[in-house]
Amino acid sequence: MTCVDQPVKEPEAFYLGEEKASYETLLSPSGRVFIAVLQNPESSLKELSEQLTIGESRISKIISSLVHQELLVRTKLGLRNTYQIGEKAAKTHPDIAALLAALTSYELTS
Repeated sequence: MTCVDQPVKEPEAFYLGEEKASYETLLSPSGRVFIAVLQNPESSLKELSEQLTIGESRISKIISSLVHQELLVRTKLGLRNTYQIGEKAAKTHPDIAALLAALTSYELTS
């Protein structure tokens, strides 16, 4: 079978609440996890997994990578972790700087 003969794999849709989205995501899994953690810094892996329909082990790896890159800072809060944006994240990562600028501009104008 050549590349032309192989079936095209449809992008995996994700769920928003109970409804299945009928469109593609614009963000990578890492971007989606980053934003979800910013929205609820005390989310557990299970909560993030249910919200984003990404496996817990994948979310754990993504968060570890974001912490390693210093894009997120992990703080232990009792038995749970809490997260915040790393100090140099917006300064060193152009996507994060653009996202924060766009969100700040959107919040100010809406």
